[in-house]
Amino acid sequence: MIQIITNAYKDEEHPYENGFIHSRVLEYKKNGMETEVFVLNPKKAKREYIFENVKVQVGDKNDLVNKLMEEPNNTICVHFLSVEIISALEKIKDARNVVLFVHGVEALKWNERIFPGVFSNLKNITGFCKYIIYNTYMLRKIRKFIINSNHNFTFVTVSEWMRKKAEKNWKCKGKCEWKIIPNIVNSSFFEFREKSEEQVYQILSIRPFSTGKYANDLSVQCIEQLKKREYFEKINFTIIGKGALYNKILKPLKELKNVQLENRFLNRAEILSYHQKNGLFLCPTRQDAQGVSMCEAMSSGLVPITLYNTAIPEFLPDDRRLICKTVKDMTELVDRLLNNPQEFVELSKKCSDFIQKKCGFEATVKKEMELFKQFENTFE
Repeated sequence: MIQIITNAYKDEEHPYENGFIHSRVLEYKKNGMETEVFVLNPKKAKREYIFENVKVQVGDKNDLVNKLMEEPNNTICVHFLSVEIISALEKIKDARNVVLFVHGVEALKWNERIFPGVFSNLKNITGFCKYIIYNTYMLRKIRKFIINSNHNFTFVTVSEWMRKKAEKNWKCKGKCEWKIIPNIVNSSFFEFREKSEEQVYQILSIRPFSTGKYANDLSVQCIEQLKKREYFEKINFTIIGKGALYNKILKPLKELKNVQLENRFLNRAEILSYHQKNGLFLCPTRQDAQGVSMCEAMSSGLVPITLYNTAIPEFLPDDRRLICKTVKDMTELVDRLLNNPQEFVELSKKCSDFIQKKCGFEATVKKEMELFKQFENTFE
């Protein structure tokens, strides 16, 4: 059986919690792999529940240790390795097969997480100082754990950029086995629909506003530069998201008649509906290990207007027309596509084909299941 260990999971009250993990689990189960989830969170009440046919247990470190001791042949999969999870795994003395999914928070140094707004007020400064202490301790704990543990580790991450960061910060280059497997994009759901040339004037942004990492301020700058173009009023912008920075960042756009602002989260069906109505996806970033929302939009046929940094180049087709390193580059790309709608239609199909191949079932979940089956054979 596959034993998933993570810090949070979906339930009826929290339908967005680590949804990408739940998507994986559903695929595992659909393909005949018995899977259970353990949420290690001592702040939450202990309980067990079933969510969409997935068995989930919530408990503390001792509950997790007991669970792992009762089922010694399980393959352990960890999402978001933490000090608490390490403490539990250290109590398991017999060697286990452990797949560690590395998403970023467990591998990046605190100085790589400084984004605009971090030091904007005393509360944020205090919170970040606490994070520096925890992050420094956590990275040291992970390094020691990797070196001294008797478990059989395989590390999985979504991009080469993320692998290199983890190896550098954990000081484990050449000591670990890595698999590069992107997060899956469901191309059956985010299905490609050919765009009309007119849809190039429909520009969509769906982003969190919780941190400056998502660079929504740069989207605003791009729109303000486009205001200088004679065709600006022909463009319809739709900006959707939620978070502490929402009002501050979007204040310059609130009086523009062709900008629709929605302060809310969307479910998957709503996201798909917006994908089908729009042609360009405005999604700059300051740091991303993959950019799943961008990949989903590309699968649906939207052309991404993003920044060429961190892992983003790995998830764009090899086409120099899409390379943007500044807000000015983003504005010029939008300008070129608006003036060359046939080029927009061509790039729409090219982006969709590329991402459906790179992040489809065969390249993602199937590879994970093949990895798990290798471990299953060790117990036969």
